[in-house]
Amino acid sequence: MFIKREGINELLHGAVDMHVHAYPEIHFDCELRLTDLETLQMAKDYGMRGIVFKSHMWPTMASVYQMQQRISGIEAYPSIALNVSSGGINAWAVESAAEQGARVVWMPTWSTKNDIRNGGFYKHMQEVLHRTTDFKEEDGLYILDEHGKVTQNVREVIEIVKQYDLPLFTGHLSPPESLALMRACNEMGLKKVVMDHPDSYSIRATQEQVEEMARLGGFIEFVALGTLPAQQRIHPRKIAEIIKRVGADHVILDTDCFFDYPCPAPEMLRMLVASLLHFGITPEEIIQMVRTNPYYLLNIPQDAPMPAENPQP
Repeated sequence: MFIKREGINELLHGAVDMHVHAYPEIHFDCELRLTDLETLQMAKDYGMRGIVFKSHMWPTMASVYQMQQRISGIEAYPSIALNVSSGGINAWAVESAAEQGARVVWMPTWSTKNDIRNGGFYKHMQEVLHRTTDFKEEDGLYILDEHGKVTQNVREVIEIVKQYDLPLFTGHLSPPESLALMRACNEMGLKKVVMDHPDSYSIRATQEQVEEMARLGGFIEFVALGTLPAQQRIHPRKIAEIIKRVGADHVILDTDCFFDYPCPAPEMLRMLVASLLHFGITPEEIIQMVRTNPYYLLNIPQDAPMPAENPQP
């Protein structure tokens, strides 16, 4: 299937990538292809609306605040991941982040029991932070009690996330934890829940678990990083098949741009979009996944104009 380049480019107009790793991340030696400002400028050049910057270690509100002073015409959105390095799963950290402008909350990633058990991102932590070798599976964060229900500290986080009307991503929780979290969010009235890259080595969700998450009302995130040669954990054809099963209204497309080997995030997103078009996803479905759904999650009016350019001094 041949698709004109201009048509693919147009599908990125107004798009939001909700999962891009900021620099520095973990260690100065964990380099990226571009600086955050260069990434943001490239996204602007591609016609995108914005990028959510994530860190496995620290909240990104301060760095995003500084970025927005230096570039206009595009939005940078900050976030917090509830790893042990940023306070773990506690409501006061989420409240403080929200008051500083955080637009996304992630459940823990590398510091979950599940990630450590699966040999997920935690193994990269050990490569650059030697102290993390003392952090064992039994130290990892786990959100369920002996009855399979989410713990009280998780419920407190859900309450704060709901209060500020933020999306809650499941991070690197196990699929059973993510489904229990989704059920708790439904019970408490939080509708904006996203299952992070279920195909990743950190998570390893089955297709049945992915479909159950969507049936419960959650969103499913697919990221470009997992399709690239260095990982090859999922083929775009498989992503297209799952989109057709759960519906584009339950999916968001991101990049999870990290490391120094991928192309920059905006080009990663263009490649993923083009690949999905090749495997039968329609332009309307792409718009739903890169624009409509992220706008809903981030509380951006669907008819909102693009961010304004600051007047030149």
